[in-house]
Amino acid sequence: ERAIGVLSFNPAEATERSKLSSAETALLDMRLNQVHIADVRALKTLSDLSTVLISIDALHYFGNYIFSEIVPSTSPLNDGDLICILNSVAEYLKADRTTVFWGILQNQSVESWPVDRLQVNSDQPNNCCSYDVEFSNGHSARIQFLMDGDDISIRFDQQSTSLGSLHIRWLPDRVYGQIVEQLASLNVSVQVVGSHMGRLQEPQDRLNEVSRSRESGRTVAYLGNIIDDIPAMASADVAIGFDEDPQGFISKAVCDVILAGDLNWLPRLIALSRRFEHSSQVNANLIVGSSILLTLASFVSTLNPLQLIVLFNAPPVIAELNTLRSLNPNCSRV
Repeated sequence: ERAIGVLSFNPAEATERSKLSSAETALLDMRLNQVHIADVRALKTLSDLSTVLISIDALHYFGNYIFSEIVPSTSPLNDGDLICILNSVAEYLKADRTTVFWGILQNQSVESWPVDRLQVNSDQPNNCCSYDVEFSNGHSARIQFLMDGDDISIRFDQQSTSLGSLHIRWLPDRVYGQIVEQLASLNVSVQVVGSHMGRLQEPQDRLNEVSRSRESGRTVAYLGNIIDDIPAMASADVAIGFDEDPQGFISKAVCDVILAGDLNWLPRLIALSRRFEHSSQVNANLIVGSSILLTLASFVSTLNPLQLIVLFNAPPVIAELNTLRSLNPNCSRV
């Protein structure tokens, strides 16, 4: 099928068209858009998909994090000092400000306080993580990261005194909502997995979520982008990643599908795989049934050799045309 698609594709005439997602076949369309399927057997699994688990760490691809700062009147800190503390910790850890702490530091112009000591306590009750930090200017704080419903709460305390808190909320973009609706129309549910708190148990927790979903009889795809996701991705029926993985470690280690950073391809791939599987079943039935009928017909009818050749080769040709029809890019629209 791929060979026929390649032969029917004229680069000189269609390259610019193809960049606009109108390639001669959906497989070529995927390739031109840097969507990669490691094994064609993944198409069969995608056709049976019932659940998509998305790592909470991948949500920054599909929306933005906003935050609000609450500083009590009794706090010794001023407005902006909580962000300053986080910025100081990020610099001390030599972390990328655009990604660490959900990217909320990216557009903040704040000073940094020199850090004398930092201790990370990663495994605590209630899925929380905390930092104990001391600064050269005499300030100190315990920073606790907690899940507050669907939001993230960062609490700053000094001994028994509350210094304030930051509340972080993820706002999905419009495209994400559309994609969730498209997946729902395909009877595929979407669930966010992970606590985002950097606990040592985080990889096991995510793996357990995949195991529970599979034990309930669901076919599971896991979309991840960090090392903590690898055990869950390896356990899922389909592992999905993005080509933004700089070293390519996660994609090369476990990914069956790479989406090139565009979630729009996920419902398209599921629709394509279902049409492809249906087409393959129709082709198999067509070839087997017609071969049996033609074999019987050759014994009871007087056909010349040319007619027999035409009749015996007609079903494979029809099957190839049916496959090409199923791979048409319009057939993968949801």
